[in-house]
Amino acid sequence: MTDRRDRFPARQSPSASRREEGGARGNRESQQSAAAIAVAQSLHRSRVRCAIYTRKSSEEGLEQEFNSLDAQREACEAYIRSQKHEGWQSLRQLYDDPGFSGGNIERPALRRLLADIVARKVDDGPEL
Repeated sequence: MTDRRDRFPARQSPSASRREEGGARGNRESQQSAAAIAVAQSLHRSRVRCAIYTRKSSEEGLEQEFNSLDAQREACEAYIRSQKHEGWQSLRQLYDDPGFSGGNIERPALRRLLADIVARKVDDGPEL
């Protein structure tokens, strides 16, 4: 003999149905909030202004048409282009220190770059 519960599933009470609708609405609102946060984060990172700093310790070879500073800049520009989907863009400003040792920070272009970061002309990277 079959049990009545097998043939006729239990019906939900109206209050249970309302709770489910409220839960679905809450879930939908939660999903919308998450989407809004994602859009806001996307807009926040829609433009990342990238500076390129190059340096060579000696002046040897700098007289060449294409030198070490040019090669460094090209490599950085290529990487920035590869991140275009993240909103990265290379600034036109050059920060080149030809013939300056890396042994200290007394380098004119490095000083200008640091000042531009403080002045928010260059984005200082992701928040960690």
